[in-house]
Amino acid sequence: MGPRKAYLVVAVGLVAAALVAFLGSLVPLELPELAVPSRVYARPHRIASGQSLDTAGLLDRMRRLGYREVEREPRPGEYRLKGRRLQIHRRAFQAPTGAGRETLIELRLDSNRRISSIRTAGGRRVPSVLLEPEVIGEFQGRQREDRTLVPLAELPVHLIDAVLAIEDRRFFEHGGLDLRRLAGAMLANLRALRIVQGGSTLTQQLVKNVFLTDERTIARKLHEAWLALRVERTNSKEEILEAYLNTIYMGQRGPVSVRGMEAAARHYFGKPARELTLPDSALLAGLIRGPGLYSPFTVPETALARRNQVLGILRDTGDISQAEYDATIGLPIDPLPEAPAAVSAPYFSAYVRRELERNLPELDVESARVDVYTGLDARLQVAAQRAVRRGLRQLEADFPELKTESGDGDSPLQAALIAIDPRNGDVLAHVGGRDFRSSQFDRATQAYRQPGSVFKPIVALSALSRGSDGRPAFTLASHLEDEPLSVETPEGVWEPSNYDGEFHGTTSLRTAIEQSRNVPIARLGIELGPERIIETARRLGITSRLRPVPSLALGAFEVSPLEMARAYAVLASSGMSVVPRPYLRVVDVDGRELEGHAPRFEPVFAADEVRLVTSALLGAVDHGTGRSLRGYGFRGPVAGKTGTTNDFRDAWFVGYTPELVAVVWVGFDDGRSAGLTGARGALPIFARFIIDALGARGGLDFATPDGMEIVAINEQTGLRAGFGCFGEDEMFLAGTAPEKSCGPQWMRARDRTRRQRDTASPPREAPWFRALGAVLDALEELAKPDR
Repeated sequence: MGPRKAYLVVAVGLVAAALVAFLGSLVPLELPELAVPSRVYARPHRIASGQSLDTAGLLDRMRRLGYREVEREPRPGEYRLKGRRLQIHRRAFQAPTGAGRETLIELRLDSNRRISSIRTAGGRRVPSVLLEPEVIGEFQGRQREDRTLVPLAELPVHLIDAVLAIEDRRFFEHGGLDLRRLAGAMLANLRALRIVQGGSTLTQQLVKNVFLTDERTIARKLHEAWLALRVERTNSKEEILEAYLNTIYMGQRGPVSVRGMEAAARHYFGKPARELTLPDSALLAGLIRGPGLYSPFTVPETALARRNQVLGILRDTGDISQAEYDATIGLPIDPLPEAPAAVSAPYFSAYVRRELERNLPELDVESARVDVYTGLDARLQVAAQRAVRRGLRQLEADFPELKTESGDGDSPLQAALIAIDPRNGDVLAHVGGRDFRSSQFDRATQAYRQPGSVFKPIVALSALSRGSDGRPAFTLASHLEDEPLSVETPEGVWEPSNYDGEFHGTTSLRTAIEQSRNVPIARLGIELGPERIIETARRLGITSRLRPVPSLALGAFEVSPLEMARAYAVLASSGMSVVPRPYLRVVDVDGRELEGHAPRFEPVFAADEVRLVTSALLGAVDHGTGRSLRGYGFRGPVAGKTGTTNDFRDAWFVGYTPELVAVVWVGFDDGRSAGLTGARGALPIFARFIIDALGARGGLDFATPDGMEIVAINEQTGLRAGFGCFGEDEMFLAGTAPEKSCGPQWMRARDRTRRQRDTASPPREAPWFRALGAVLDALEELAKPDR
């Protein structure tokens, strides 16, 4: 051996020794446990007879859940719509409101695509079935991720072969860096004068996904290589491969990142990874280089070419035979139709997180991997978000100054909507602002604003509920004076006025509520006393600071929309107070329940008392300040109240039915005037929401409790309608309606004479006079409204 060769051998030996020493000095690096985010679930969707297939959004919901439409008999996760029959093979699921076994159900539809009947696989008719709940939020990082961990052994061999063939053929040979592949990539890129080939190994890709960012610098690339060597020294090839296949980015579903092969199989094909076919696996492997570049949803021809390229590589590497290649190369790609964007409820998820941290302070929601089941309705959440978005857009189009007045645009017009189920307290929909990304402040639960006139029903309930003597101080027919009012207070003279600047003389309590007149309600509050109003508010669930001053009756003290929803829920639920439930149940990764919330009820008012207030608020919608709701096309039963505060800073509308209470607030965060009334600013948002929620014909109607009476009342006199004196039906607690009738003066004089005759000795009357009296008595009986 010559001197040069000897020197070369020594040099190579020294380099090899240095490399071995370097590798030996590497500190081992274990892969972290793969994170599966804690998830927040909506309530399972109830499919019931009578529902409209289109209004209920059932097909969109199934597509969001990854159900696949087929022409044959459906398997789990599939459905078939043929004529007036919809077959759904439901997957198994767990939820606090009812677990579901895997089962085949059939819905039969009428000519209007309404569900006429529901049958199980055995032909048994059932009134309703549950469909699995949707994920509406996650507690991990800023970006939502869809990821389900699966062991390597549960993935098809052809999927693993396809990934290795296209991404890292020498994976089982190298130690983290493939120097030969790296050199080849450098040469190819130099020839093309651009990046045409990558040299990263599968281990390097995993390191980038787990430990690093997407930054593209030389320093980051060197760091990636160093970490890859450390990971290879610590973990087996199987562990690295399993982690890679569970973390690789595979595309986007709206705001949700699809991570790993299990999530990708469900996203693109509507089935678990273990059921992937060879062409399915080839398509997924081809997506890794660029899910957007080869998406079968947006560029199906490109996706098909890429899939076939992967099949060709598998044939060339001997992973599949020529016969398998020939059998699959001509098959079309068969992905799901692209699913609607996943339902996202970021304000609600943040609210749930705050409540979890308060109730379970020892729980780390980001690392605990818990499932949080809620009562949120995914369809109503979509309706609420759409109503708020369109409502604000329309207001800014109608009143351009609302969009430009803020100058730098940092404080745009905001809106909040929160809806709860008065029957159990579940939060059904929750929108805390116009855009969670620009402002995480939740105006539905964290903002406290003056409620204005939406506080007036609380004053009315104070007046109409029974006192210590068992009788109410007022009825809906009671007269109130709408005349100038001046009250001395420690802060100065208080002189309330009506919205129209006019005074209307004597008015009934009903009219004062329906037309939202301030002065008569202020007088009512003074007569009742503010302490009694505060007591009523506390019984309704309002906990915010309230001071016993005259302006309390007109909503001068700040409350949150959530508090108003809870208060009105008492009216909707016939006097039962229910505590709002942000979530129903928290379950850990092993299925153990960490916390559960059953509905919490307490009777706080009699059903007939709150029914009186509901009667007035039904009138407010039909012919009062909320009457424009009918103009938007909602025809169903609904009680509601508008609210507008001083200088038009806050616009409110609260509406309810026996199954739904919704509060809408519109205004600026900094409290400046929006120039909007409740009817102009908030009511249109409520209208859009309730039509989407219940349909134009609405839902349940309000029941009338036993013992109440309906009596026709003449509003001018406050007396019963009588002969020649007409009136409108009014609702009363039993025994509280006026006994006297109105009518001509001679008729009332005769009424007094008859009552005197009943209590004294009968006077002497001529026969003709007695005959005339009998005729008049008969006519009066015929004129009574209960006839």
